[in-house]
Amino acid sequence: MTDTLAEKTCTPCRGGVPPLTRDEAQRFQAQAPDWELGDDAHRIQRSFRCRNFRDALALV
Repeated sequence: MTDTLAEKTCTPCRGGVPPLTRDEAQRFQAQAPDWELGDDAHRIQRSFRCRNFRDALALV
């Protein structure tokens, strides 16, 4: 398995490829500390907080 996320490339799911195990996902998650594992380690998510609507629009 590739050691760092920076060395990986994104390939669309084609089926037949097993998802990462929770342990594998947690090792990669350590390289992206602002992100959280969700949905039984099959998804990643990150929340952003903005002071107001204008700041939220600027972020997007």
